[in-house]
Amino acid sequence: MLLPLSAFTGSITVAGLVLLLWWGMWPGPALISRVTPYLGGTRPRLPHRIIRILLRGAEKFGSTHASVTRRLHRLGEGDVADFRFAQLRAGVLAAAAGIALGLGCLARGLPAVLAASCPVLFLLGGILAVDSRLTARLRRRDGSITTELPDIAHLLSIAVGAGTSIVGAIEYVASFAGGALGKELRRTLGDVYAGDPLTVAVRRLIERVHNPALQSLCEALLAALAHGSPLAETLRVQAEEARDYARRQLLERGGRRDILMMLPVVFLILPFIVIIALYPGLARLTFLPLTSP
Repeated sequence: MLLPLSAFTGSITVAGLVLLLWWGMWPGPALISRVTPYLGGTRPRLPHRIIRILLRGAEKFGSTHASVTRRLHRLGEGDVADFRFAQLRAGVLAAAAGIALGLGCLARGLPAVLAASCPVLFLLGGILAVDSRLTARLRRRDGSITTELPDIAHLLSIAVGAGTSIVGAIEYVASFAGGALGKELRRTLGDVYAGDPLTVAVRRLIERVHNPALQSLCEALLAALAHGSPLAETLRVQAEEARDYARRQLLERGGRRDILMMLPVVFLILPFIVIIALYPGLARLTFLPLTSP
């Protein structure tokens, strides 16, 4: 009797989650529902209120609004509403998988508490996985910028040394640079073409990309523009410093990998070596009973 009741409850829950997912994928509220709150009309419909509550819950379990906004701004794509919807969608799909797993646990006679905790754990895991993926993308982007910066700075120094203006040199390098730094250079050129001074666009680049080597290069470029220093020599020196910074980062990552490589050696390989070395002797040991004189 317990299994059919659990299957019925699980089916109702899955149907409700599917309906919530369908409501979430709707293009948006109609114009009348957007204007009605400002006219003192009726309250929002129940599905929209439920989605709003779920989005608030996703924000509670995930990162804060300011953190998500900062990371999305650094990536230059999407907005917070799209990110929260992605978290909601991942949570609903993970909860549906958890319900299926819970029903399988009940069918095998496992405790009901374990089956009931599967949807909750899967829901939290799906929400946090989207946030972790955003952080991982930002970390990979910063690593890519660190790798690309020495070559791009060297190309900028060559272009400026050949007589090209700094804006023309950035435009030339950004035209064929396809990595993360090339994308940031194109965003900086977009700010310049929109009417902002080059110094303002470079400061925005520093705010978007929190990379020490790129920040040092941009600050040196701003100082050279302000004091009239030779840009080619400044960019060449910064290219060497960026290359040294990338080399130090590589050595630090290599040091951390050495520690991680010791874990399987200490906890997996070394215990088996000790067992293999001591087992023949332990197998031949015989303990004689103590006899009284």
